[in-house]
Amino acid sequence: MDFHIADIDLGGDSEGAWSSFWEGVADLERESGLAALGYDDMAPTDTAARVAGWRDQRDGRASVLLAVAGRAPAPAGSGSVRRSLPARGETTVAPDAVLGTVVASVSVHDNTHLGNVSLTVRPVARLRGVGRSLLAAA
Repeated sequence: MDFHIADIDLGGDSEGAWSSFWEGVADLERESGLAALGYDDMAPTDTAARVAGWRDQRDGRASVLLAVAGRAPAPAGSGSVRRSLPARGETTVAPDAVLGTVVASVSVHDNTHLGNVSLTVRPVARLRGVGRSLLAAA
């Protein structure tokens, strides 16, 4: 399975429309909930609230990565190996191209020796190295 890992740039434009990949993130979380629990009631639906929580860096730091189907586009002279996607604005990532997500977060005040990792992989993409690659990148 061809896929690449992309960072979500949470610090960019705060006024534009949400990037189209967020629909794919919501879809994969619904699919994962259905596969694991038999219902999708726990799948987050409020993109604005979720991103606002990740952007708020007063109490913690968060990194959000996506596994995207297909090969990564060649870097545009930046020398960066990993692709960066804006949280808002248009991207070339179709919603159904989102195969998985990982959110890694740490507190900056309490329990600084602990971290939290939340990994979700689309059920049809499981056992193909997507989750392992996301965890390694986080």
